[in-house]
Amino acid sequence: MKKSIFIFGIIISTIVSCTQTGKQSDEGKHETKSPIVLLTDSIAQDSTNIFLLNRRAQYFIQQHELSKALIDLNKALLINSKEPKLFVTLAEIYFQLGKIENCSSSLLKAIDLNPLELEAFNKLTQLNLLNKRFDVAMSYNEKALEIDKFNPKTLYIRGMLFLAKEDTVSAMKNFQLSHDNKPDFYDALIQIGAILNKQHSPLAADYLKKAVFYFPESSQARYELALYFQENERPNEAMAQYDTMMMFFPVNKYVLYNIGYLYLVFGQQFDSAIYYFDKSLTIDPQYVDALYNKGRTLEEMGKLMAAKEIYQDVLAHNANYQLAIDGLNRIDLKK
Repeated sequence: MKKSIFIFGIIISTIVSCTQTGKQSDEGKHETKSPIVLLTDSIAQDSTNIFLLNRRAQYFIQQHELSKALIDLNKALLINSKEPKLFVTLAEIYFQLGKIENCSSSLLKAIDLNPLELEAFNKLTQLNLLNKRFDVAMSYNEKALEIDKFNPKTLYIRGMLFLAKEDTVSAMKNFQLSHDNKPDFYDALIQIGAILNKQHSPLAADYLKKAVFYFPESSQARYELALYFQENERPNEAMAQYDTMMMFFPVNKYVLYNIGYLYLVFGQQFDSAIYYFDKSLTIDPQYVDALYNKGRTLEEMGKLMAAKEIYQDVLAHNANYQLAIDGLNRIDLKK
C-alpha cells in the first residue's frame, strides 16, 4: 500500500502585509476594511506615493491580477524611475508571465540602483536555483549574506540551495539558523519538519506543530504533520489534521487519498476507504496510487475479480507499477 507525499517547489513570491484598521459605524459596530480597500483609500489621498502604489501592485500580483499590478507599477515608475524596489516588483510580474530574462534584468537594474538591495539578491538566487545554475545562485546568495548575514529569508534560500545539491546536513544547518533568527518563519519550519520527518525523528512533530500554530490555515503544514502521524502509526491524530484540512481544501486529492488510506490500513473500514479513493479519482482519474489502493481494498474485501480489473487498469496507466504487478500475482495464487 502506497502513501502519498507532496513535492514542494521553490517559487519567487512576495508577502504583502497590510495593517487592518476599523471604524465605528453609525450603530457603533466595529468594521474592518480589507487590505485592498485600505490601500486604495490611502492612494486616493496620496496618489503620488510610489510605495503605496508598489504595495498595491504586490497585492495584485498575489491575486494573479497582473494587468492591474502593471498599471500601478507603471504609475510609480513614471513618478520615480530610480527606486530599486519598483524593479524588484516588476521582476515578480515578469516571473509570473514567464519572461525570465526580463525578470533577471529587472533585478539587476534594482541592484544597479542600490548595491545593497537585499531582496533583489535573494530573488536572483532563487531564479538561478530554479534554473539549476547552482554556482551562480550561490554567488548571489553569498552577496546577500554580506549585506545581512542574519536575514532569515537569505539563510532559508541558502538552505534550499544545499537541499537542491543533496547536502541535507548543510541545508538543515541553514534552515535552523533561519528559524533561530525568526522563530515563526513558516518556510524554515516546514523544511525542518519535512527533513526530520524523512529521518523518522520525533522532533519533526514539534516543528510542524509550530508551523500549524503560527499558520493554522496552511495546508502544507497540516499535511506534513498529518503525514508524520500517519507514518508513525498515530491514525487518530493524522485523521484530525486531514479533517481540518477538508474544511479549507475540500477537493484536495492527496488529502482525500490519505483519508482513504487511513480507513483501509488502520480502520479496516473498506467501504469508507473506497469512498475516499473514488473522490480522489474524481479529481484526478490518472492518480494511480488511489486507483491501486482502491484495488487493494477490493482485494481485502474478497472481491478478487474487481480488484484484478483495477490492477490491470493501474498497469495500463503505468506498466512498471510494481505494487499492481504484485497484486495480480497474489490474486493468481488465490485462485
